[in-house]
Amino acid sequence: MRHFPIRIFAALGSFLLLAGQTLAQTDDSVWINAQIQAAIQAGRNSYFLPAGVYNLEKQIVIPAGTKNFTLSGAGPEETLLRTPTVRIKQAIRVGIEGQNHSKWGLRNVPNTAVFPVSEGSTTIRLDPSEPPIAPGIYYLHDESRVRHTDTVSTGYNHGELVRVTRYNGVSHSVSVQVPLGRDYDFAPVKLAYVEPQVCQNITVEGIGFDGLTAGGQGSYGLVYACLVEGLICRNVKVRNFFTGGIFTLWCNNTLVENADIADGVSGGAGEGYAIYFAQSRFATVRNTRAANCRHGFLVHTGTMDVLFDNCVGERASFDTHGFDERRITFYRCTGLSTGVDIGNAAWLAGGKDIKLIESRFDYAIKLYANTRGTEIIKCSFRQLTVRSDANRVGAIPTGGIVESAKIVDSELISGEWCLNSFRTINCGTITFQNCLLRNTNASWGRIIELTEGAGTLNFIGCRFVNDSTYVPIRVSTTQGLTLNIQNTTFRSQGGGQGAIQFLGTYNGRFSLMNNRFETTRSAQATPLARFLFNDANATGVEYNSEVVFQVQAADNLGQVVVSRQDAAPIVPTSSSPGGTTIPLTNEQRQTLLANLQRLRQLRAKISAGQTRLQPTGPNWLSQIGRVWPAR
Repeated sequence: MRHFPIRIFAALGSFLLLAGQTLAQTDDSVWINAQIQAAIQAGRNSYFLPAGVYNLEKQIVIPAGTKNFTLSGAGPEETLLRTPTVRIKQAIRVGIEGQNHSKWGLRNVPNTAVFPVSEGSTTIRLDPSEPPIAPGIYYLHDESRVRHTDTVSTGYNHGELVRVTRYNGVSHSVSVQVPLGRDYDFAPVKLAYVEPQVCQNITVEGIGFDGLTAGGQGSYGLVYACLVEGLICRNVKVRNFFTGGIFTLWCNNTLVENADIADGVSGGAGEGYAIYFAQSRFATVRNTRAANCRHGFLVHTGTMDVLFDNCVGERASFDTHGFDERRITFYRCTGLSTGVDIGNAAWLAGGKDIKLIESRFDYAIKLYANTRGTEIIKCSFRQLTVRSDANRVGAIPTGGIVESAKIVDSELISGEWCLNSFRTINCGTITFQNCLLRNTNASWGRIIELTEGAGTLNFIGCRFVNDSTYVPIRVSTTQGLTLNIQNTTFRSQGGGQGAIQFLGTYNGRFSLMNNRFETTRSAQATPLARFLFNDANATGVEYNSEVVFQVQAADNLGQVVVSRQDAAPIVPTSSSPGGTTIPLTNEQRQTLLANLQRLRQLRAKISAGQTRLQPTGPNWLSQIGRVWPAR
């Protein structure tokens, strides 16, 4: 049923048609808010805004503490909210207006001091000086914050809504319904009692928003939600917005689906964010598009447990923002003329357990300081950029490395390089498994160029294809990089003379086991092609390198002449300039030969289609991370 007695007749454009008279443009937020308040006070659980164009000078507000309420329109093309004369924040506000930088909204309610508590815990001990607390909804938070490399800007990044189920008088502790998502150990740690302010089970659907204002500015977006447990934004459309097309702060259990957010009016720092989650937990975004804005899908200030499913960014990036966001999964997503940032160059707290699965991105995936546990599975993208930072005095943290990442069953296809130390590769361990890496530029470029960096790079069961004459991998870093390559094929479409080159400055360790180099180059060409050119002071072992000449430029083999180098393990010797000899015992030699036989058998099975490498098990999709239901 429609409840709009103030507007007795239909809304037409920016005017009212009433008793045959045309009335001047008005601020429709006044009567809409009155109608929503009346509906809530009357105990109704919904309010319908009929087709029409509605001009706002203030926000439409669903008040704090509202439960089980739906605000709906006739559809995002039919029910349109506009701000043509006055720039406002989001058109619809659900709950209070909190402030993350000052914690206003948390500090001004009763807070109970508690002991530090670990991730996964369901018990929180109260400080002995505190009285017992009742069951209800609280916000658990500590004083952890991240400071920008500008040494001025800061943001809190530890917090989540929790439901206290009971108090234990013996241990002076409380039980919470869901295991905690992180450690809380930056004193003081507190439980803020927020149940009176929390909105529960709120839906906004079937509404469009155009934020353009006079002078070309834009209002912020469509929905702002703060302290909401169970928010649904469905079938909505946003155009000409400033930032926060849909924005949540301190929320749990959010579902965004069938949203279309495009055309940010500004793209500076903090601007042009389409989907924007801050210090929230348990969210799902699916079947949603973001276009022509700075960040299309953004998790911020320590947000946790988010699934982006079948989302498309068109010139609008996918981003975890470097505040130690955790368990974020991008599944079946597409980035058109855009890529992914995991972490941030200026906010250095990184992120944990970020996963990209069955997704495609036209541009790079970038890993920044203090990211760990990243997994990229069955994806296609242009490049992987790895950047670590150290000694950024005044920042919190001051720096860090990319600790670990795994890229599996994926394709990196680029017209320049697929992995490059232009952004400084300092890492723990990065592993490529069963991946294709290709440079499609026939006149220039390598696949990997490592001029600096430390850590470990592993390539297992991969395939390198280089269309140019350049050696696919060249390493010159002096920082002790370890390079392991096993059961991998290199193909030079341009007639290159080698697979790997270590320049004289490289001083790390390497292990090259059971690999193959294919080239269109003739076996009689001068100089003779080789698998490895070791001009460095590197320590390592090369075993069973196979060189295949005169292959066709296509991906199938033509007539070949084979040169094998598998009579014995090959190590750098005095004939390899700057090399170091590694003596092998008979036991080590027999172990290498046994491993070689196993690898050959595995490669034969893979070639015959009898098996394939499964790095995370056959049920990898079930491991993408727990994402809690929207309600």
